[in-house]
Amino acid sequence: AILEVTGQAQKKVYFLTGHGEASIAGKYSKAADGLRDELYLVEEISLITNPEIPEDCAALIIPAPQTSFSDEEYLAIQRYLLTGGQVMILTNPGSIPDVEDLVSLWGVNIVDGTLVDPSSSVAPNQEVILVTTQRNYFYLPSVYFPGAAAIIPQTDLPESIKMMPLAWTTSNAWLDYDFVAGEDPVFDSETEYRESLAIGVLIAEDKTVTGTSGKGLRLCVIGDSDFASNEHIDNANNRDLFLNSVSWLTDETSLITIRRSVQPFRLLTVNEAEKSFIQYSSVALIPVIVMIAAGVIWWRRR
Repeated sequence: AILEVTGQAQKKVYFLTGHGEASIAGKYSKAADGLRDELYLVEEISLITNPEIPEDCAALIIPAPQTSFSDEEYLAIQRYLLTGGQVMILTNPGSIPDVEDLVSLWGVNIVDGTLVDPSSSVAPNQEVILVTTQRNYFYLPSVYFPGAAAIIPQTDLPESIKMMPLAWTTSNAWLDYDFVAGEDPVFDSETEYRESLAIGVLIAEDKTVTGTSGKGLRLCVIGDSDFASNEHIDNANNRDLFLNSVSWLTDETSLITIRRSVQPFRLLTVNEAEKSFIQYSSVALIPVIVMIAAGVIWWRRR
């Protein structure tokens, strides 16, 4: 709080809307609350009617858009990046072409397919990638990504671009091109390769190369949008990864840390069959077991 209030102004983070993105009042409400706890101002922004990024934007978050941008919107985001903007892009397998085109301008490609890592995943789901301390930029104890796309760096990066992996898989992982939810993934040795792949990257403009002054471009691309959702953000260190990434974007490196552990409210979600089993077993199963035990004891002592 002292670091923030002694600054020149409270920094504002915008979440992009208008293309099927989840809302900060819904799926990302806990992420927005976490940013507010860090004393950021948080708002949603639509570029449909006014395709301009506000001057007070400290970071723009694009949370997995489902439909394409208009030409004006695309150019507004591109112009913001070219003039030293700070953007976080959350995407998923099968992202829209506009997102792929945006990040390709800055040295990375989003490849179709779903990452699978049998050596480090949340059992029994091999597509829920578990990333431990030595495989994330902030050295967090553990974070996980429930269904992620691969972020592949290009081979011919410009000298002015500095790229750091944010989170990556083990060397036993592969990009599954035929992944089907609910089925065990099968490695195809003819078309797929086992290798360590990036789930997220941090991209910064090296101002010593460009010779420019002032704030430079910062871009964070993460191949999964669900890790920061209400369902997952309180588990493992997912909240820390999201908030630290925003702090890195806004150049608030003094706020990058592992935050205190808060006991979250956990909701048990069951289907109808599981609900019936819990209901009948709690009402009838225990009395039936007691009656059977009593019958056995009576029979043996009669």
